[in-house]
Amino acid sequence: MPHPPFMQEEHEALRNMLRRWVKNEIEPHVEAWEEAGLFPRQLLTQMAQLGLSGMSYPAAAGGQDSDDYAVILLAEELGRSGAGGFVMGLLYHTELAVAPLVEWGTPEQVERYAKPALAGTKLAAYAILDGHPGASAPLQAVKVGDEWVISGKKPFVPNASQADFIVFAAPTADAAGNHGWTLFVAETDRPEICISQRRTLTGMRTLDVADVEFRQLRLSQDHVLGKEGEGVATMVHLWQRECLLRSAVCVGLAEYAFERAREYARERTAFQRPLAQFQTLSHLMAEMAVEIEAVKQLVYTAAYRYVQGLDCGKEAVMAKLSSARMAHWVADRALQLFGGYGYMMEYPIQRVWRDTRWFRMSGGSDERLKDHLGELLVG
Repeated sequence: MPHPPFMQEEHEALRNMLRRWVKNEIEPHVEAWEEAGLFPRQLLTQMAQLGLSGMSYPAAAGGQDSDDYAVILLAEELGRSGAGGFVMGLLYHTELAVAPLVEWGTPEQVERYAKPALAGTKLAAYAILDGHPGASAPLQAVKVGDEWVISGKKPFVPNASQADFIVFAAPTADAAGNHGWTLFVAETDRPEICISQRRTLTGMRTLDVADVEFRQLRLSQDHVLGKEGEGVATMVHLWQRECLLRSAVCVGLAEYAFERAREYARERTAFQRPLAQFQTLSHLMAEMAVEIEAVKQLVYTAAYRYVQGLDCGKEAVMAKLSSARMAHWVADRALQLFGGYGYMMEYPIQRVWRDTRWFRMSGGSDERLKDHLGELLVG
């Protein structure tokens, strides 16, 4: 379908370039990355060289001076690689961990963390949220003199075991007893930061996930991102951004599953005719296409409100909830169409089926999102 009216011709040109790049440079390596359980760090530098790292950030911070529509297209087209793990690892790095550094960091923090991250020479871990801005975190930051002393654990932190630095949030209180949240950034090689072994995931095999424990970590004021105790607004902004990115990845994964199912239905024969000629299966393909397109337009609408600076809380939640459910439904139907072959590890449709299940639990489970959406709708 034509691009949405609020996107420009350059966005469509970007989509075409991304699709060629993913097809030629990413898809052929996905299986090897799945076997290794990691994506290569060289992918970060390759993205930087292609101008795909930090596309919506200003050039002065190491970005590309584009907009967030470009980032949504990047997420969607990366999803069309048929693997969600490395895609989310990349997005956590460039589009979530680096975002508060670019928007609220000091010039020194931009030079020390953001620019190397966007150049691909440093990798960032992201531990801002546990599902939505109201979720509690088992961390505590206490100010002692001019330093912050941070204790506690953050579970399931993406990019943790490979990261050079971590961006995280912790509840804080000022001298007057006013409670809030504060964002911090710190190198991960500090002895007070203990990172567990990588978690073994059912899907998302190329996503590095580990627990991070802070053992009386002492940070000076130059490790604080933004204003002390005023991190909630930043966290809400980042959560909406994360919802949109996840939604776009889900759309891409669903499109990949649909294309593989369509190819198989055209090639596989039963009773001397292609599967695609059986009405039951052709109707199923029609339903899959309708669901994908409907959710895609919802994601684009939410992205439009986000880019325009409008309130998109409701739309972002709707996009995340519907895209995760849609993607797993499409992957499940595609796997069913493949029959027994779909359940075999040598067929990539099983990977999409495993990966899409993750999106319904992480970044806000279906149940938590419906609770939050209900509050937005009816109070």
